[in-house]
Amino acid sequence: MDIATVGIVGAGTMGAGIAQNVVEHGIEARVLDSDPAQRERAFAGIAASLARAVDKGRMDAAAAAAARGRLVAADGLAAVATCDLVIEAVFEDLAVKRDVFERLAPLLPDATIVATNTSALSLAELSAFVPNPARFLGLHYFSPAAVNRLVEVVRGPQTADAAFRRALAFARATGKQPLPCRDGLGFVVNRFFCPFTNEAA
Repeated sequence: MDIATVGIVGAGTMGAGIAQNVVEHGIEARVLDSDPAQRERAFAGIAASLARAVDKGRMDAAAAAAARGRLVAADGLAAVATCDLVIEAVFEDLAVKRDVFERLAPLLPDATIVATNTSALSLAELSAFVPNPARFLGLHYFSPAAVNRLVEVVRGPQTADAAFRRALAFARATGKQPLPCRDGLGFVVNRFFCPFTNEAA
């Protein structure tokens, strides 16, 4: 697995959970948020979660300290664009995500994999905002992202095999159970979970 640095755009509930999962598995996470106070809250929450893990004997103090050391505050898109993998985890709105990708696009090296954490938006639409969409795919984490093992690895219409394999390897290396799937309404889990829940209601 050749991904050593992960850029995370968005430090809300999902972005913070993804960052915690990444740093716990020996990978540097550079976290960017338009609101620095939100990022600081996310970092404080991650530190508290790691401390609880130490208190409960699930992690030793040295490992927790090392994980905190891999958590980096990014001061702009340029700091995350040079990572091996960039995961967008901003508000679930096409216009907001489009703005992120269009500002990120000029800064991206060709080798960087670009992923969205969207749970429902079309990867085909989003890929139009990413140069070289062969390296664009979905990494849909489920809440709480730090501990929930399932990650949908979503192949967009132009995703290259090599990028898809790297994403699957990354998911496994960070303790996740990847669920490979194609772009489509609700991907796999929400495609049956939402109608199932509606029928139960």
